Amino acid sequence: MVEPRVLKGFRDSLPLDELRRSFLIDTIKGVFSSYGYAPIDTPCLEYEDILLSKSGGETEKQIYAFEDNGKRRVALRFDLTVPFARLVAQHAHKEIELPFKRYHIAKVWRGENSQAGRYREFYQCDVDSVGTTSPKSDAEIATILCSSIKALNVGSFKMHISHRGLLKGALLALDVNSNTSDVLRTLDKLPKIGQEKTEEVLLALISDKDKVKSLLAFASFKTPASILCKRDELLKKLPILKNLSEPLDNLSEIYSNIPEELQDNIILDLSITRGLDYYTGFVFETFLDNGSSVGSVCSGGRYDNLTAHFTKESISGVGGSIGLDRLLSTLGEDCSLKGSADIYVVQRFPSALSHSFVQTLRSTGFRVDESAEMRKNNHTYRYAEINKIPYVIFIDEKEYVFKDIATHSEEKFKSENALIKKVKATLKR
Repeated sequence: MVEPRVLKGFRDSLPLDELRRSFLIDTIKGVFSSYGYAPIDTPCLEYEDILLSKSGGETEKQIYAFEDNGKRRVALRFDLTVPFARLVAQHAHKEIELPFKRYHIAKVWRGENSQAGRYREFYQCDVDSVGTTSPKSDAEIATILCSSIKALNVGSFKMHISHRGLLKGALLALDVNSNTSDVLRTLDKLPKIGQEKTEEVLLALISDKDKVKSLLAFASFKTPASILCKRDELLKKLPILKNLSEPLDNLSEIYSNIPEELQDNIILDLSITRGLDYYTGFVFETFLDNGSSVGSVCSGGRYDNLTAHFTKESISGVGGSIGLDRLLSTLGEDCSLKGSADIYVVQRFPSALSHSFVQTLRSTGFRVDESAEMRKNNHTYRYAEINKIPYVIFIDEKEYVFKDIATHSEEKFKSENALIKKVKATLKR
């Protein structure tokens, strides 16, 4: 007898978990495709050297790599970006043409320490536009992601935007020339670890208290992004920006190309740097107003030369990633998502009554789960509750009983037509 168990850091996904995830994915896909972005997929397994081509030492420690039966060194993908870079380099100007707009929603694997909310197998949800440097593409990605969060009805949110050129310019103005990558990563953690801890880490990197205080004052600047259209007001509040017109102009153009109905959701936040080195321009993080405990639910930015490790052609792009697991934890079990079916049909007696109404309901668009066996009431109610099926139809000896699981109310019908009318009226179809 083998004990049923799963590996540490991995988990089963039961029907209601998958229904919630499917709701997220289907909603997001609908938004992505409405902007002309097409789906792709890549192999779960890649050659190890390909996956490690754009990584640091930390990735090598976390990657699931092994030798296969053909004596090849292979590995499970740890993100969707490196396989995407390989795909673009391999297929550009042949099967795909630039600019290339794609989305990819799939599992990735990382052998990192598992903890609450962090697993070794999880989904990523990426959307990118590559082969263009236009600020309109940056604005489109921001718009798509804001529209996706809005479509999920998870409450109010704010997208915090910045530009890597602004912080790099501030470092230059303050004469901070060493450990710049570490400084940027530290500033990116400011909202998570707080000002006191950030100052402590920065002092270890810069060793100049006045410079650290000036840098923290710069990185703590946060205001509605509409100020980007009021340059004089912005420069008055933050004079250090006066010689950084290029990144400011870029950020202003991106903001102005985001639809007006979404602009109130955009915040200029100079602490946003995105810790990854490959971001080179526009960067963003997105937070739910009532979900501070889950952190950013959507992030990304502009990067140059995505395919540098695979081809000499320089291909720039912009993209973002939605945190499906974080959004799932925000939705919780009380969200208004459908269960496995709309109606559960159960026969309580050997009956001469027809079951043809089941197919009629299905052809109308209802999801109908029909029991293959006669069931007692207590089993029926438990089944409906576990699977979040709101209504049950009992086939009795001479009548149909339509029962509302939530209110425990019921109605009896002698004919199929009357029953079908009731179902349509109740479920509004």
